[in-house]
Amino acid sequence: MNELKLPSLPRLKKGDVGDRDENGEYVSFYDEDNCARFKERRTAARKSLTKLKSSYCSRTIAQLEEDIAATRPLLRDLAELVIAYGERAGREKRRRNWVDFADLEQLTLTLLEDEEEAAALRRSFDEVLVDEYQDINQVQHAIVSRLAGAGCLFSVGDVKQSIYRFRSAEPKLFLDKYRMFGEGREGRRIDLNRNFRSSRRVVEGVNHLFRRLMLAPAMELDYDGAAELKTDSPDEGPLPEFHLIDLDLSGGDAPSGLLAEGRLIARRILELRRQEPDLAYSQMAILLRSSRNREEVIAAALAEAGIPAIATGGSAFAESPEVELALDLLRLIDNPRQDIPLAAVLRSPLFGLSHDQLVDIRLLDKKADLWQALRLAPDSGLPCGGRVRAFLDQLTAWRRLAAESGVDQLLLQVYNDTSLMGLVGAMEGGERRQANLELLHARAHRYQEQSGAGLFRFLCRMDDDRRLDNDVEAALPPREGADAVQIMTIHKSKGLEFPVVFVAGLAARFNTKDEHPDVI
Repeated sequence: MNELKLPSLPRLKKGDVGDRDENGEYVSFYDEDNCARFKERRTAARKSLTKLKSSYCSRTIAQLEEDIAATRPLLRDLAELVIAYGERAGREKRRRNWVDFADLEQLTLTLLEDEEEAAALRRSFDEVLVDEYQDINQVQHAIVSRLAGAGCLFSVGDVKQSIYRFRSAEPKLFLDKYRMFGEGREGRRIDLNRNFRSSRRVVEGVNHLFRRLMLAPAMELDYDGAAELKTDSPDEGPLPEFHLIDLDLSGGDAPSGLLAEGRLIARRILELRRQEPDLAYSQMAILLRSSRNREEVIAAALAEAGIPAIATGGSAFAESPEVELALDLLRLIDNPRQDIPLAAVLRSPLFGLSHDQLVDIRLLDKKADLWQALRLAPDSGLPCGGRVRAFLDQLTAWRRLAAESGVDQLLLQVYNDTSLMGLVGAMEGGERRQANLELLHARAHRYQEQSGAGLFRFLCRMDDDRRLDNDVEAALPPREGADAVQIMTIHKSKGLEFPVVFVAGLAARFNTKDEHPDVI
């Protein structure tokens, strides 16, 4: 790479002799437009080459070997730390008779390494059926292989839907079978490529796009006759539309590409309603790859145009003010010495302290935390002392209840004692806010049934779901009879049908955070 240099063209000037034309006249090689084009491309190529050299070829082999030698002791220490942690964690789990999901896989594989045990288990199964085979990992593949006798394995998958490589899924295992069975070796392949739900033009539009995008060098699979969708639908349907937005031409009106998309969608919805007055808002859906920080932007664009919308994803639920307030109350019940949740709850409409009153309370003991200062307030002579006393008494009762009951019962008692449901129901969008609180209670009830590991663990799980953008459990069906456009993730739309569907956010970059941590 460092030896590579771009060659120069022969120097030519205007008037230099070239070839003879059909009339025998000399024609100059020199072409000003071509020279300018070539110069522009050559300059761009030189810049790219310089960047490649500086990024990947700036150090010698000897320097690279020095780097490796310098990092070796650090990586050795890291490996030893991980091994030691694994051994100690393993001993503790065995002491408590605990296993986690990875343990179940590893212990099962260890059991099946005994051929006698594996054979006995194989005899107990007539068939082994595996769904989502494209997301199988090496350990699961080994387990299935040892459990399935000859000719009794039936697996279903679609490599185009493989999304779990960060969990060590290995789509190549599926692809190997896909190609081998397609050639009639060791098994039979059945291509499940018929689409029974979409109109013909939708299917043709999808095929038209993916034939050009989905090629084996990039996607591991060619979108060929076996992979593409087939339809017997007699319904031609309207032509699918593909809109491109040039943000440079938006005149600065759109602060973000997604908001510009939302406004375009809003205009298109209004146009469709003018063309077909019977078309209800509830017959339309807007799909997004991920809901986090996106649903609200689209919903705001629709609200500008006076279009009602319901966001059914997790971020809209988890970050809604009413859910955050309920969780802050639970955080205080678990541990009241948390200044931010404590201030948020005291300032909320539930307890109604003003900023000035909070400052007065804080000044009662400037060296202590807010919780200690708050406990001085009832006997301090401050005008808000009575209200603080009522809050402390209520919190004490909730903390006593938390020690005796499940999270779902505790949350229900909090709702009742504070009249939180009625309060949010009286606000704008009250029906939606009440539905969010109902969903929080449903999640607490499900947690209690599945785990029952206490309030602190429930709060940790809620925080993890938000941090990981895990909105799978947060699906909220629209209120019955609500005529509103539904905004949801593609994942949540599985099994649903809408006459009009917008797919937004297609310009979003893929998330590559997992490729950039300090240690992978």
